[in-house]
Amino acid sequence: MVSFITGGTGLLGSNLIDHLLARGETVYALLRPGSGARLAELRGRWGAAAERVVAVEGDLLDPDLSPACPDAVDHFFHLAALQDLACLDEDALTRVNVEGTRRAVALARSLGARRFHHGSSWAVAGAYDGLFDEGMFEQEAEHPLPYFRSKREAEAVVRGECDLPWRIYRPGIVVGRSDTGEMDEVDGLYHLFGALQTLGDALPRWAPLPRIEGGYLNVVPVDYVAAAMDHLAFRDEGDGACFHLTNPQEERFGDVLDTLARAARAPSFSTPLERQQVLDLLSPEMQEFVFRFFPPGFLVAGTFLDMLGIPSQLMGLKEHPTRFDCSETQRALAGTGIRCPELDRYARRLWHYWQGHLDPELLRDDSLEAAVGGKTVLVTGASSGIGEATACHFAKAGAKVLAVARSADKLEALKARIESAGGRAQVYPADLSDDSARQELIEAVLRDHGGVDILVNNAGRAINRMIEKAFDRLHDYERVMALNYFGPVSLCLGFLPGMRERGFGHVINVLSLGAQAVGPGATAYSSSKSALETFADGVRIDLADDGIHVTNVYMGLVHTPMSAPTRMYADMKGMQPEDAAELLGRAAIERRVAYSVEAMGPFSRFLWAVWPEGAATFLRATGRGMRMAPPDMLPS
Repeated sequence: MVSFITGGTGLLGSNLIDHLLARGETVYALLRPGSGARLAELRGRWGAAAERVVAVEGDLLDPDLSPACPDAVDHFFHLAALQDLACLDEDALTRVNVEGTRRAVALARSLGARRFHHGSSWAVAGAYDGLFDEGMFEQEAEHPLPYFRSKREAEAVVRGECDLPWRIYRPGIVVGRSDTGEMDEVDGLYHLFGALQTLGDALPRWAPLPRIEGGYLNVVPVDYVAAAMDHLAFRDEGDGACFHLTNPQEERFGDVLDTLARAARAPSFSTPLERQQVLDLLSPEMQEFVFRFFPPGFLVAGTFLDMLGIPSQLMGLKEHPTRFDCSETQRALAGTGIRCPELDRYARRLWHYWQGHLDPELLRDDSLEAAVGGKTVLVTGASSGIGEATACHFAKAGAKVLAVARSADKLEALKARIESAGGRAQVYPADLSDDSARQELIEAVLRDHGGVDILVNNAGRAINRMIEKAFDRLHDYERVMALNYFGPVSLCLGFLPGMRERGFGHVINVLSLGAQAVGPGATAYSSSKSALETFADGVRIDLADDGIHVTNVYMGLVHTPMSAPTRMYADMKGMQPEDAAELLGRAAIERRVAYSVEAMGPFSRFLWAVWPEGAATFLRATGRGMRMAPPDMLPS
């Protein structure tokens, strides 16, 4: 016998082919361009039987698709679909799931197939509140996610337009194999795995997490679905029927979450906690504060999900009301030994496979070459110190460096050094404290390169002067703000639109310990760095969904020409420019929110938060101590 299958290299398709080959079937598999490598991998699994798998190249959505299939097709299995619950692209879902099914029906008809088998989904039930049996279809309740609508419309195509004998299969939420845990991609419940790993790393296993009841989830391993579909497809009875390939023992959302947490060695979601119990722990005054000032529930939930990397659409399943009756399927499988195992019996295998094969951290290249290679990186203050070292460091890793500073001669020397080492650099002499010069720079870079991928705001000016010597020197503060604050802000405003349009960008701000803990004589410098810090934090929030990262690097003392005029710094332990460049390289790789070089910075902020009087007392004492030093050692 001969079978034809779409989606044959996918999780369910490849597992179904296992069974078809065991039956002695010849299998024609429709392969989209780019699926050849996956098929070659599967042939290794199938061994000698792989000779009976014939690759048919083509795209189901191609209107001119007319595959050569010399054998008469007995069974046509349509499994190709866009299965991402979190997908909000309704056009793509309609094109692949609905129109793709319509094309599959037409293809099966043109191949003279005897029977059409459609891989549908539990999502057909939408948000139906109650028990959904295998004979139900019109009773669906509308669901807000487009994926659910697309699967329902696809099944409607089979029911209304397929003139071949057909059978429909509705699996539950499909996960990896129950025996090996094998899965092919992160989807559905697998979005929870990274969050559980984060919780497991951050909290001890005994930490009490609140019990979550929620609605119903029906989880099934792919090996059960494939085995059941194989048996049901080759039975004499069943044309015009729908089979629920679901677990008869349904679980609540909270049960599934708790089972996965135990498999991940994360804290268990098992502590009963009612809303009133929490409120009873608070004083009436605190309760009033919570209700008046605490953010709305949806904002809190969205923040929590974003921190854990969980798509909010997935958490919409938390209250899913539908239960599935699979009694007809169970009767058809009676005596075959094909049974759906309970999740707690194989959850640990799912976890181990994800951890060893699908965890995104395994796939990340942590090299600077991967982070900046081929990217356009603009570095300000590049003529000396941190900027010069950073330009060389990034160019060595394959970046196209745009070096910006006031000194044209020094920039040209830097460019020659980079190019002699095999790197790429272009120089833009500009005084970033001057607004017209900033605008000319932005226009030139956009004209020459179309924008930048990574912006390193390093250029800075330090005017360190005790306040009593600056009463008549407002211009000091204006000069520092012009370069340290308005310079980076102008460049961000000029280059962020292009970053948003391309869906990627990284702004790295070279800040200072002075932004975390102001020291004596640093009112001008620390104010400018604190202003840039606040601006950067706001940009990060406003552009959180645009693929743009913002990193603040709080440097300690770096021995550069900028720090050299203050004699006191010469005898202090500090970093060299090359060390600072290494840190900025790490920032480009990891894209974290912040890096602090000196422990004093975070400690100072903590002290100000919990004991402001103590922090102020400490800093006042530091200032008095500074005045006892020789005058030529102090900031002037």
